[in-house]
Formats: sequence, C-alpha cells, structure tokens
Amino acid sequence: MRHGDRGNLKKSFMLLAANKEPDDLMPFDGVIADWLLPQDCLYWSEENLAMRSQTPSQALQYGRNLIRELAVRHRTANPRVFGSVLTGRDRADSDLDVLVEPLPETTLFDLGGLQDALEEALGVRVDVKTPMDLPPHIRAEVLRQALPV
Repeated sequence: MRHGDRGNLKKSFMLLAANKEPDDLMPFDGVIADWLLPQDCLYWSEENLAMRSQTPSQALQYGRNLIRELAVRHRTANPRVFGSVLTGRDRADSDLDVLVEPLPETTLFDLGGLQDALEEALGVRVDVKTPMDLPPHIRAEVLRQALPV
C-alpha cells in the first residue's frame, strides 16, 4: 500500500501512535505486508483491537495518544472533546465530538483528513470542529466545557 491509498486501510495495518516500535505492532486481520512509515498508514496494537464496536467514550479512553498524534500530523493543535462523551450519555451509535485549533497552515483537507483518520483508527464516528465551526449561540459554552484529550 502506498501513501494516499486509503481504500484498503482497514484490511492493511493501522498505526498506534503511542510510541510503539514496528516489533511491538501486529498486522490487522492477519494481513501480511511490508511495514510502512508512520505517516503512511495506521497500525493497531492488541489493546486497540478491542475498541471496535464500543462507545466513543471507550474509544477515547484507549485512543488519547492516537488522537493527539493524528491532530499534530493534520496540522492542528489542542484537541479537546465535547458533547455526549463529556456528559456520559454517549452510546455505541454516538459520535465523538473533537474540537481542534487550526494552525495558520491548516487547510480543509487537513480537517477532513483528521476526521477520516480518527474514524478509521478509533472505529467510531467522529465529528471534528474548529471553534469557528461552532454556531455562535453555543460557541462560548462549548469552549468553556471542552476538555483536553
């Protein structure tokens, strides 16, 4: 799989951005392929395989390092969570609401790529927002309540 080939990402590997070396990583679904550079693909560790089909709060519990790493790779800063995960009302069909600060060089492709990468890596739906994406009537409240990943 080459950089940019996302069609078979789930069938290939997933990278856990938790300071793991390739020897500590395992293939996803038993697929055998060449190890890729961290920027090229995502690997799964054994503990992250258990995250599939869980609630967003459970995915967050195991994926904090991964969220922070992917935010940096997609040229954003200060990832925070808000919404149902904070109130404890999330369910398996809920999404994980992530608030990030865009950097001067951040593009819409970075934000969309971050959302796709987080969904792929965590196994839950993710909604990535910047403060200016939030409706003005709830922006101040969300910014006040959002907690750092």
